[in-house]
Amino acid sequence: RCVYESGLTNKLLKSTEDIKLLDYRIGLMNMFEKPSPKTVQDLNAEEVRQAQINLNRKIKFFKPKIVAFN
Repeated sequence: RCVYESGLTNKLLKSTEDIKLLDYRIGLMNMFEKPSPKTVQDLNAEEVRQAQINLNRKIKFFKPKIVAFN
């Protein structure tokens, strides 16, 4: 919904249609490999550090014009 309401897509996509975001040159990723915790405090320091490393690698590899967090 956020992507559509921001005007980045011209139609509201279902969660099962997330692959169609590539048609709009939009990619999504999860910061953490496991299901999202209730709060960031539920993550240990190593999980946060590894997520930061992985995100930085992906940004360097894909070189997006914009990175946004939700």
